[in-house]
Amino acid sequence: MYDMQTQTQNLERAYARADEDFKRIRGQVVKLKNAAEEEAPLTDELGNDTPLRSLLDGLPSDKTELEQKKEDLEYKINSIQDNPEVLERYEEQSVKLEAEKAKLESLKGSKEAKREELKAISAPWQTKLKNIVSEVNDKFEKYMQELGCAGKFSLSLLHTDLM
Repeated sequence: MYDMQTQTQNLERAYARADEDFKRIRGQVVKLKNAAEEEAPLTDELGNDTPLRSLLDGLPSDKTELEQKKEDLEYKINSIQDNPEVLERYEEQSVKLEAEKAKLESLKGSKEAKREELKAISAPWQTKLKNIVSEVNDKFEKYMQELGCAGKFSLSLLHTDLM
Protein backbone atom coordinates (compact mmCIF):
# COMPACT_ATOMS: atom_id res chain seq x y z
CA MET A 1 0.00 0.00 0.00
CA TYR A 2 2.88 2.25 0.83
CA ASP A 3 4.24 1.68 -2.65
CA MET A 4 0.91 2.73 -4.25
CA GLN A 5 0.78 5.84 -2.12
CA THR A 6 4.34 6.80 -3.17
CA GLN A 7 3.51 6.18 -6.80
CA THR A 8 0.40 8.34 -6.51
CA GLN A 9 2.38 11.17 -4.89
CA ASN A 10 5.07 10.88 -7.58
CA LEU A 11 2.41 11.01 -10.27
CA GLU A 12 0.75 14.01 -8.61
CA ARG A 13 4.12 15.84 -8.46
CA ALA A 14 4.84 14.95 -12.09
CA TYR A 15 1.38 16.20 -13.02
CA ALA A 16 1.95 19.45 -11.09
CA ARG A 17 5.34 19.99 -12.83
CA ALA A 18 3.82 19.23 -16.21
CA ASP A 19 0.93 21.60 -15.47
CA GLU A 20 3.36 24.38 -14.44
CA ASP A 21 5.45 23.76 -17.57
CA PHE A 22 2.32 23.86 -19.68
CA LYS A 23 1.19 27.18 -18.15
CA ARG A 24 4.66 28.69 -18.54
CA ILE A 25 4.95 27.59 -22.16
CA ARG A 26 1.38 28.72 -22.91
CA GLY A 27 2.30 32.17 -21.51
CA GLN A 28 5.37 32.26 -23.76
CA VAL A 29 3.26 31.23 -26.76
CA VAL A 30 0.74 34.00 -26.03
CA LYS A 31 3.56 36.58 -25.78
CA LEU A 32 5.13 35.35 -29.02
CA LYS A 33 1.76 35.34 -30.78
CA ASN A 34 1.05 38.92 -29.65
CA ALA A 35 4.51 40.04 -30.77
CA ALA A 36 4.02 38.31 -34.15
CA GLU A 37 0.59 39.90 -34.66
CA GLU A 38 2.02 43.29 -33.78
CA GLU A 39 4.91 42.83 -36.22
CA ALA A 40 2.82 41.29 -39.03
CA PRO A 41 -0.92 41.80 -38.45
CA LEU A 42 -3.33 39.38 -40.08
CA THR A 43 -6.15 41.97 -40.22
CA ASP A 44 -6.15 45.69 -40.92
CA GLU A 45 -7.80 48.45 -38.85
CA LEU A 46 -11.18 47.66 -40.39
CA GLY A 47 -10.95 43.96 -39.57
CA ASN A 48 -10.31 42.90 -43.16
CA ASP A 49 -7.82 40.12 -43.83
CA THR A 50 -4.39 41.27 -44.97
CA PRO A 51 -2.56 39.57 -47.87
CA LEU A 52 -0.44 37.84 -45.23
CA ARG A 53 -3.54 36.02 -43.96
CA SER A 54 -4.31 34.53 -47.39
CA LEU A 55 -0.65 33.63 -47.82
CA LEU A 56 -0.61 31.84 -44.48
CA ASP A 57 -3.94 30.14 -45.20
CA GLY A 58 -2.37 28.74 -48.38
CA LEU A 59 0.39 27.01 -46.43
CA PRO A 60 0.09 23.34 -45.52
CA SER A 61 -1.20 22.67 -42.02
CA ASP A 62 0.50 19.30 -41.64
CA LYS A 63 4.09 19.31 -40.39
CA THR A 64 5.25 16.76 -42.96
CA GLU A 65 3.65 18.72 -45.82
CA LEU A 66 5.27 21.89 -44.50
CA GLU A 67 8.67 20.22 -44.31
CA GLN A 68 8.22 18.90 -47.86
CA LYS A 69 7.33 22.39 -49.11
CA LYS A 70 10.38 23.79 -47.31
CA GLU A 71 12.62 21.17 -48.95
CA ASP A 72 11.12 21.97 -52.37
CA LEU A 73 11.77 25.68 -51.91
CA GLU A 74 15.31 25.07 -50.67
CA TYR A 75 15.93 22.89 -53.72
CA LYS A 76 14.70 25.69 -56.01
CA ILE A 77 16.91 28.22 -54.23
CA ASN A 78 19.93 25.95 -54.41
CA SER A 79 19.31 25.13 -58.05
CA ILE A 80 19.30 28.83 -58.88
CA GLN A 81 22.53 29.36 -56.98
CA ASP A 82 24.07 26.28 -58.59
CA ASN A 83 23.18 27.43 -62.09
CA PRO A 84 25.82 29.99 -63.18
CA GLU A 85 23.90 30.81 -66.38
CA VAL A 86 20.97 32.14 -64.39
CA LEU A 87 23.25 34.28 -62.26
CA GLU A 88 25.11 35.56 -65.33
CA ARG A 89 21.84 36.46 -67.06
CA TYR A 90 20.63 38.19 -63.93
CA GLU A 91 23.84 40.21 -63.67
CA GLU A 92 23.73 41.11 -67.37
CA GLN A 93 20.14 42.24 -67.08
CA SER A 94 20.99 44.26 -63.98
CA VAL A 95 23.81 46.03 -65.85
CA LYS A 96 21.50 46.71 -68.82
CA LEU A 97 18.81 48.02 -66.49
CA GLU A 98 21.24 50.41 -64.81
CA ALA A 99 22.46 51.61 -68.22
CA GLU A 100 18.88 52.23 -69.35
CA LYS A 101 18.14 54.11 -66.13
CA ALA A 102 21.19 56.32 -66.69
CA LYS A 103 20.12 56.90 -70.30
CA LEU A 104 16.61 57.84 -69.14
CA GLU A 105 17.98 60.33 -66.62
CA SER A 106 20.18 61.84 -69.32
CA LEU A 107 17.20 62.15 -71.65
CA LYS A 108 15.14 63.77 -68.91
CA GLY A 109 17.89 66.33 -68.38
CA SER A 110 18.16 66.93 -72.12
CA LYS A 111 14.38 67.31 -72.41
CA GLU A 112 14.36 69.90 -69.64
CA ALA A 113 17.23 71.81 -71.27
CA LYS A 114 15.39 71.82 -74.63
CA ARG A 115 12.20 72.97 -72.91
CA GLU A 116 14.05 75.91 -71.35
CA GLU A 117 15.71 76.72 -74.68
CA LEU A 118 12.32 76.66 -76.44
CA LYS A 119 10.87 79.00 -73.81
CA ALA A 120 13.78 81.41 -74.24
CA ILE A 121 13.43 81.40 -78.04
CA SER A 122 9.65 81.70 -78.12
CA ALA A 123 9.19 84.36 -75.43
CA PRO A 124 10.29 87.39 -77.53
CA TRP A 125 8.23 86.57 -80.63
CA GLN A 126 5.21 85.64 -78.55
CA THR A 127 5.33 89.07 -76.92
CA LYS A 128 5.62 90.76 -80.34
CA LEU A 129 2.80 88.63 -81.71
CA LYS A 130 0.54 89.56 -78.79
CA ASN A 131 1.25 93.25 -79.38
CA ILE A 132 0.43 92.92 -83.10
CA VAL A 133 -2.79 91.03 -82.34
CA SER A 134 -3.77 93.76 -79.86
CA GLU A 135 -3.19 96.48 -82.50
CA VAL A 136 -5.14 94.54 -85.13
CA ASN A 137 -7.97 94.00 -82.64
CA ASP A 138 -8.14 97.74 -81.82
CA LYS A 139 -8.29 98.67 -85.51
CA PHE A 140 -10.83 95.91 -86.25
CA GLU A 141 -13.11 97.05 -83.39
CA LYS A 142 -12.97 100.67 -84.65
CA TYR A 143 -13.74 99.57 -88.22
CA MET A 144 -16.66 97.44 -87.04
CA GLN A 145 -18.00 100.37 -84.95
CA GLU A 146 -17.89 102.60 -88.04
CA LEU A 147 -20.04 100.00 -89.79
CA GLY A 148 -22.43 99.88 -86.81
CA CYS A 149 -21.40 96.41 -85.79
CA ALA A 150 -19.40 94.82 -83.06
CA GLY A 151 -16.43 92.57 -83.54
CA LYS A 152 -13.28 91.35 -81.95
CA PHE A 153 -10.08 89.81 -83.24
CA SER A 154 -8.01 87.39 -81.18
CA LEU A 155 -5.40 84.73 -81.63
CA SER A 156 -5.10 81.73 -79.38
CA LEU A 157 -1.68 80.20 -78.93
CA LEU A 158 -1.69 76.52 -78.17
CA HIS A 159 0.17 75.69 -74.99
CA THR A 160 1.54 72.21 -74.75
CA ASP A 161 3.27 70.60 -71.83
CA LEU A 162 6.53 71.60 -73.52
CA MET A 163 5.87 75.18 -72.46
